[in-house]
Amino acid sequence: PHSEIAALAIFLDRLNQKKGTDPLTQEYFESKLKLIPQLHGKKVINEEE
Repeated sequence: PHSEIAALAIFLDRLNQKKGTDPLTQEYFESKLKLIPQLHGKKVINEEE
């Protein structure tokens, strides 16, 4: 099933490109955590606090 998963990933990537969205940089409504990329690792901010 690896090829099916790869095909789905490519399809979703092309769909997001057509919509003009990037799920890796998109802000999500009512998210509980915010991830900020760093040079080494990531910074996690808890929005509920």
